[in-house]
Amino acid sequence: MPACAGESPVRDGEAADARVEDGKLLYERRWFHRGQSVYVEGPARGRDLNRFPGHIHAITDDAIWVKKTNLERIRIYVSQLARGKVTLKRRAS
Repeated sequence: MPACAGESPVRDGEAADARVEDGKLLYERRWFHRGQSVYVEGPARGRDLNRFPGHIHAITDDAIWVKKTNLERIRIYVSQLARGKVTLKRRAS
């Protein structure tokens, strides 16, 4: 069954391509960089985060730091993105 427009092709539990190169994140065939506006979906650290907007604060070799609008920072591991536990989606600035 084909994915609808705007839907992520990765389902919970499926593998996604996620890696860091030159300080940028390649995730689902799209490049993400520091300062970019994103939506984060999925559980992290045992909490149910649902969906929240934020900005990419920092990108390291093994984790992405996202700053929420209330200035709280959330660490998302690249392995979580690769396993489909957490998803990132672009949003308009």
